[in-house]
Amino acid sequence: MVCESMARAQAAGAARFLLEVRLGNEAALRLYGRCGLTVAGRRPRYYRDGEDALL
Repeated sequence: MVCESMARAQAAGAARFLLEVRLGNEAALRLYGRCGLTVAGRRPRYYRDGEDALL
């Protein structure tokens, strides 16, 4: 579903996507990887509990 939604957005003219995901959210990281997304950066201590976010 996520990959299909991204494909529709690209077809409608979207050039970039920015997602933030918890460093420890392995399931989401695998899903986004299957959609072709790569890590572009990191936001240290982004979440209230101090966990980093990957972009």
